[in-house]
Amino acid sequence: MERVANAQANSRRIQPMRVRALPAHHLRYLRPFVEWDVLRTARRTAARKRYTVSSATHDRSKIRSAIQFLAWIDHQQTDLASITQAEVDLWITTGPPTRQHARAFLRWTMARKVTATLTIAHRRSSLPTRFLDEEDHIDQLRRCLTDTALTTKARIAGALVRLYAMPLTRIVELTADQIHRDNNHTFLTLRANPVLLPPSLSTLIDQQLANHQRGIIPGNTHYLFPGTVPNRPLRPESLGVRLLQHHLGTPAAHNTAMAMLVTDLPAVIVSDRGVPQQPEGDTKQRNGRSWSSTVKSPNRPQLLCWRR
Repeated sequence: MERVANAQANSRRIQPMRVRALPAHHLRYLRPFVEWDVLRTARRTAARKRYTVSSATHDRSKIRSAIQFLAWIDHQQTDLASITQAEVDLWITTGPPTRQHARAFLRWTMARKVTATLTIAHRRSSLPTRFLDEEDHIDQLRRCLTDTALTTKARIAGALVRLYAMPLTRIVELTADQIHRDNNHTFLTLRANPVLLPPSLSTLIDQQLANHQRGIIPGNTHYLFPGTVPNRPLRPESLGVRLLQHHLGTPAAHNTAMAMLVTDLPAVIVSDRGVPQQPEGDTKQRNGRSWSSTVKSPNRPQLLCWRR
């Protein structure tokens, strides 16, 4: 029931406040689209798994793109019933990549015979262009693990980005239930796989959880990065701003970490969540190297999370 409640709290965020001020002929389509497509799908998702902050952000983008698409149609002096494929192509090619999110709205209008059969082609994702120098990347990782002048939140998030190429949208969703200990080792469970943490990072996570232990209501989710709203995590945008304040930008560091992970070991399987996994047979051989030697080594570190 808790994950459903969390989903409903998130789903309330996906309706832009400016919807009420839109023209009546826009609301005729937007209101049912939001209620019966976006929100309905969100509730169904909550019934199967947790509806995350990232999910809410994506759904807001669908609604925002639908609003922008309808405004653009008005500017073209046409309407949904008359819109053509050529006009849809013009909409996509003359604007930012986020315009592709209007695909959900067009799919909905086509299913209800409001528009003709139309398609929004998927743009090819461009390769990342922002990277850190290898030495700078390792220096930033060392700062995250050893610099006590940084906040604990920034140190943990910065290290997770630079060690495992985790996006902030996943980091803010981490909970205390995902931390496990076995003898002298600490593991973080990612996609059902226990990932061995370096001792310094494990200590930081213990401190973070202890600092926010007070005020936790029994039965509620204990987030590693709790937000200001009870039982909700910190927003990824807020965490990103805090990292920037410590000169620990995320995009270039994420791209660099991912490149290191993929380049160092061809056998690595990089998941859709940005968490690489390693075949079981190589675990014992690789785990022999200590985390301290990894961080201090002048050579490229084996920045990899291993399945236990």
